[in-house]
Amino acid sequence: MGEEEQLERFQSRNNIIVYGVSESQSEEAESRKTHDKMKLMLVAAVGVVLAIGYDTPTCDERQTIVHLFEWKWSDIAAECERFLGQAGYCAVQVSPPMEHVLASEDGYPWWQRYQPVSYQLESRSGTRTEFIDMVQRCNAVGVR
Repeated sequence: MGEEEQLERFQSRNNIIVYGVSESQSEEAESRKTHDKMKLMLVAAVGVVLAIGYDTPTCDERQTIVHLFEWKWSDIAAECERFLGQAGYCAVQVSPPMEHVLASEDGYPWWQRYQPVSYQLESRSGTRTEFIDMVQRCNAVGVR
């Protein structure tokens, strides 16, 4: 008994009905597979680009950052010029710069910085002008 006969007997014994697939359906399925493969390759390429950008954050191989939360903008600018730039720091993270609530009854706690009341760059760290000056001065010495 040949393979085709065995397959037919198996199908009839087990009530298996085999439907044919037209050529156009086959081409459509193949097209979907190709499209899916292209999407997967695109996602993988984007992932690689993001990973490379994350590992090398355009700081000329420097990857060290420093947190200067609660510092005044003018003090951060001076620190960039005096130490951070020469020491090879890539970037400085600062407290949120926007206007925030003033919780004076609680002694001006650190968490008040995370309670914005507007998008104005006015906070206990300084004014909008001082913030811009800090960014420019830090960037001038290679600190983002």
